[in-house]
Amino acid sequence: MRSLVLITLICLLIPLSSEAQLFRKHKKQETDSLRNGIYYEYWDKDSTLLSARGHFSHGRPCKTWKYYHKHGKRRMKVKYRDNLKIKYYRDSGKLDQKGYAILDLDSEVIHFYWHGIWKYYDDKRKLYRIALYENGEEKEVLKGPEDPIYFE
Repeated sequence: MRSLVLITLICLLIPLSSEAQLFRKHKKQETDSLRNGIYYEYWDKDSTLLSARGHFSHGRPCKTWKYYHKHGKRRMKVKYRDNLKIKYYRDSGKLDQKGYAILDLDSEVIHFYWHGIWKYYDDKRKLYRIALYENGEEKEVLKGPEDPIYFE
């Protein structure tokens, strides 16, 4: 009876170990020079102070990236979609400004442009300015601190 149980157990384990071996070989054969998957950047050589965390797909950043100050609080959050949705944070962790940008990776030089509506916040997280940007240039201030009616 013991030998029957032992033989059955061995028969069950052999296919599992061979599948695991095939899976490992398949992973080793994947040699793509472009970054794919989750990616971490660090401020220090010991990889203890996280600087950024995000995803790559075929060498391009995608999904949501979070960037951190050296003291650990969030510095910036970028959502990669058709346009970039960006939020900057103060050292205290409070929202500083948010808006949209365009990232041009297709040319030889990487271009990053603020584009569209940008909102600016004070230390108390009150909106004090709204500006319109086109390809990195401020075109118009839609609302500013001198406009008290809008901010009441």
